[in-house]
Amino acid sequence: LKGLHDASVWLCKCCTPAQVANFYDDVWPSYEVDHAKALALGGLHCCFNLQVLSPEQHKAKTKIDARLIAAARRAAN
Repeated sequence: LKGLHDASVWLCKCCTPAQVANFYDDVWPSYEVDHAKALALGGLHCCFNLQVLSPEQHKAKTKIDARLIAAARRAAN
């Protein structure tokens, strides 16, 4: 969880910024881009860690991620 604001920690080495931007640009209207593995849990901002979800799916996954992040923070203390 440390270093989340340090881009060198979560930026991947395999995708260019343009490739990541294109992923976002190609999302269907009313759908959302999500990190399959949350950045706060060690996921990378990478095309291979991005997925397209409906708003309902994204909301449900965000709840799960929030619980996992809270548990990781408690365990780190």
